[in-house]
Amino acid sequence: MPTGEIVQAFTEDQTARLTGASVGQLRSWDRTNFYRPSISVVQGRVYTFRDLLNLRVIITLRRDLGISLQHLREVGPKLRELADADWSDVRLFVHKRRVVFENPRTTQREEVLSGQGLLGIPLRDVKAQMRDAVAHEFARRDNAAGKIEKVRRVVGSEPVIAGTRIKVDSVMAFLDDGYDDAAILAEYPSLTKADIAAVRARKTAA
Repeated sequence: MPTGEIVQAFTEDQTARLTGASVGQLRSWDRTNFYRPSISVVQGRVYTFRDLLNLRVIITLRRDLGISLQHLREVGPKLRELADADWSDVRLFVHKRRVVFENPRTTQREEVLSGQGLLGIPLRDVKAQMRDAVAHEFARRDNAAGKIEKVRRVVGSEPVIAGTRIKVDSVMAFLDDGYDDAAILAEYPSLTKADIAAVRARKTAA
């Protein structure tokens, strides 16, 4: 895995929001083996950051550039191979509504073309845009500090600090062990003193 790669897992709903695919499309593509998530879990489909990139490219090819789903199914194995490549070095082209690959290892295109009318997809831009979208997806809401919530399919629907995936029980365990606010914040830099106060109040009320 390249240095600096984002190592995160994304739910079906998050993947749909971040890539522009619908949940129905994701489920259909998984069911028909067109595109399956990299992580298999009993609870549902879990996608990686690389899955998001691949899916975003598929959506761009399908929706923005008019590539037929039938053709995408034909080139699906090639798209999946891109998951093992350095995305910043991969180049895709569209010619007469057909996808052409440039192998990053050999720099040879997989299909013989005239070289005219090729439309490149800037994958480096796709990657940067996806990183920004992921950061926004996980950014805490301005009013989230000091609140506790339950979110369906997030850490088993257990209570978490609002706007994070940090379980209340995890913070509670540190409080039980005598950790002060500074020590807890060192363990969880994304939290605030208001978050810890909310957990402490919940502990007192229990």
